[in-house]
Amino acid sequence: MLHALSVALQNHARRLTTNAERRARNPRIARVLASPRTIVVTRQQCLGDMLVFLPTLEKLRERFPEARLIVLAKHTSGRELLTGAPLVDEVLVAGSGFRDKLRVIRELRRRHVDLFVISAQDRGRIPWALACGAKVILGFPTSPTRRGPRRDKLASLLSLRAEYDVGRTELENELELAAALGASIDNWTWPAPWYNPADAAQVATVLRRRGLQTDERFVVISPLAKRENKLWEPSRWAAVARHLEVATGTRIVLTGTAADRASLEQIRGDHRRWINLAGELSIGQLTYLLTRAALLMTVDSGPMHLAAALDTPLVALCGPTDLRRWRPSARRGRHAIISRASPCAPCHARDCPLGHHRCMLDISVSQVVDAALRMLGDSSPAIRPDKRAA
Repeated sequence: MLHALSVALQNHARRLTTNAERRARNPRIARVLASPRTIVVTRQQCLGDMLVFLPTLEKLRERFPEARLIVLAKHTSGRELLTGAPLVDEVLVAGSGFRDKLRVIRELRRRHVDLFVISAQDRGRIPWALACGAKVILGFPTSPTRRGPRRDKLASLLSLRAEYDVGRTELENELELAAALGASIDNWTWPAPWYNPADAAQVATVLRRRGLQTDERFVVISPLAKRENKLWEPSRWAAVARHLEVATGTRIVLTGTAADRASLEQIRGDHRRWINLAGELSIGQLTYLLTRAALLMTVDSGPMHLAAALDTPLVALCGPTDLRRWRPSARRGRHAIISRASPCAPCHARDCPLGHHRCMLDISVSQVVDAALRMLGDSSPAIRPDKRAA
């Protein structure tokens, strides 16, 4: 704690305002960044939030290849995504109770943390950094909330600062953390996807048992999300799937969690050739499935960002989404975002507060079918050779 406080006092006493000045003229910061042993990064959110953070983790790994990189995570899907990832050395689970927080802090203190990096969505973690004895603390003085930008109460104690720009995407803003450490972020790339051979073998077995041949083309539909206001009507998804099946002969694969099975069965109806994989895939297995898919169709969700990372052709329905912040960072020509210009969007409510849900209902079946057919025209039914197992 004293080291981080001393760093903040030196920054103030020497009037070091920019990150470049602080890295060059604050000897405590310079010593830590010359050869950090342990770096802790907080990112406690779910699958989509963790996915858009992957380029930042890769830049941190490039900047400090010898450091032990620990991610402090919480949400199950976010943790699962990092399991086996070559970008990180360890994932620590941050609990919600006071006792569990003390446990995590004690574990971090034993690891002798040199650098503590706080993502934009983890505002309020400066006390954690101080308590675990971090020497240098990096984070955002001001970050977005549902009620607008909000300044961290302890922002003056940040050793280095990243600035959040509401005109950039979440992915682009998080990369500013790496830039604050002196990394070049101009030519960022998605990390190579990782899944183990057992994931690939399991998916191949499941599809074969459901009657899908190895060389057969299929479209994945992942229609569900945590927030009700992001959803499209099941009958419309079923209509889109029927159109694609008739027009292109492609098979339909439905994915979601175990809790989504009944909803996906409602979409599937009596179409026995459509495959419902609700609750049957781990994150690694879903990753492999999407590398084989000709197209993913979804709403604003974790799979949307996963498809962008994998360069899988994508059609995403984004009604209430703040697309300035959360648009998928997919390669040009590999995605189609369908969004209606509703005057009430973006909206962060779980249910439509106005009761009409126009932002999603105004998206027509024909719009989605047309977008899917355009994307299918440029995709390949076979697994792309640049996607490999870790």
